[in-house]
Amino acid sequence: MLFRSIPESAPFLAQVGIATEAGKVRPTAQDKYRQVQQFVEILDRLVDEHDRSIPLHIVDLGCGSGVLTLAAHYHLLSAGFDVRTTGVDLKGELMAQLNSVAAQLGWTTITFVTGAIADWHPAPDALPNLVIALHACDTATDDAISRAVEWDSDHLLVAPCCQHDLQRQIDRSQIPTGFESLVRHGIVRERLGDLLTDVFRADVLSALGWQTDVIEFVDNQHTAKNIMIRASQTGTADDAARQRAIDVTTQWSIRPALTRLLEG
Repeated sequence: MLFRSIPESAPFLAQVGIATEAGKVRPTAQDKYRQVQQFVEILDRLVDEHDRSIPLHIVDLGCGSGVLTLAAHYHLLSAGFDVRTTGVDLKGELMAQLNSVAAQLGWTTITFVTGAIADWHPAPDALPNLVIALHACDTATDDAISRAVEWDSDHLLVAPCCQHDLQRQIDRSQIPTGFESLVRHGIVRERLGDLLTDVFRADVLSALGWQTDVIEFVDNQHTAKNIMIRASQTGTADDAARQRAIDVTTQWSIRPALTRLLEG
């Protein structure tokens, strides 16, 4: 697919305050506009081979302000996909506002619903091909990953945030020999917890038959939370990744939330 950026004049950008009514990105929203462009470029590469004659079902779990949900929907519609998008978040008032925005744009195949990630269920004939969870806090990211596995989705994009679960466990665990210097300083200990969490998630997905990459989502000058896990189903389990995931939990005496969720 030839990547096509989202023009400043895209109507939804004005609706969400990124652009003016005249179709120019506001000076204060330049960073957000760049994030939109980087996101849809990643999205392009992920769904490039999807048959445009078949509906592409997307769910954005923990969609928040919905800017990237709207961007994905607009971009894929423009690229000729029969895209059906659902945004899910706990903020009911915000979901109502986003439904109003979608109605004003004349979009009939996108909807925003109020609810927790763990409680939302797709229709049996509309299982998501693509699951998105961008900056869902702590174990909400694990909820999203486990749902993608449960639904046998084709693709997954998650940008984790606030990984407190393993951090708390590391604070109580016996530190493996040779890693003592990495936990002496609070900020290093925190970042180590983040990295262990995301590496474990990536290895679990690989072990379950997903081609998985950990990539930069946005430039780190804009946010420290700039890691994205990108995964696509292959059906071929990676035994080496499975062993790596086991080794992490054994060496650090931890039990990540994703393990608990997948074991059900």
